[in-house]
Amino acid sequence: MKYRYKSTGITTDQGPFVEVYAYNMKGLHKTGKMITGTNDWRQETIAFMPPEDCHAVVIRLRRLPSNRFDCNIEGTVYLDNFKLNILNE
Repeated sequence: MKYRYKSTGITTDQGPFVEVYAYNMKGLHKTGKMITGTNDWRQETIAFMPPEDCHAVVIRLRRLPSNRFDCNIEGTVYLDNFKLNILNE
């Protein structure tokens, strides 16, 4: 899977990231790069193989809790051009 992101002024130590996991079953959990600070448009790739008998995957934007005193997040994240490609093995 490929996607593009851009960010402006993302604060705190635990920035958002794109996560992929198998819906309602175990066997797949991949994460993209954590997005912090200010970034021009960048492309990110997350390669994954769904487990056998997996009928759906979830792609979401997530942020883990921060233990810092100043843990409130501010800023803007833009996500665009999500593309799923089937790879032949």
